[in-house]
Amino acid sequence: FKSLLQCTSCDFDSARFEPFVYLSLPLPESTFRAVTVVVIWNDPVEPPVVCSVRVPKTGNLGDVKREILKLQPGKNGENILGISCLKPNGLVRILKSPLSPSRIPCVT
Repeated sequence: FKSLLQCTSCDFDSARFEPFVYLSLPLPESTFRAVTVVVIWNDPVEPPVVCSVRVPKTGNLGDVKREILKLQPGKNGENILGISCLKPNGLVRILKSPLSPSRIPCVT
């Protein structure tokens, strides 16, 4: 980057170069991934819930369940009938273990 100054008394031009105006630094890659799923409960009266959770990229469906249960106080793994994902075409896919989050199609 170059900046120019001109003296108003003697018309001297001064050019200065700023080498570090733009400094590119690599950003660390995240080890987590966001997953959006629909949780279907065992209780037929309770409506399905859409949850977005953060799980490790190397995690599995068990990690997704654990994060869902953190968002739903008073629930445990027995309360979950299934976890599903809405595909872009509107179809629902039921997810089963040991599916890793990187293979879940509704990863955002």
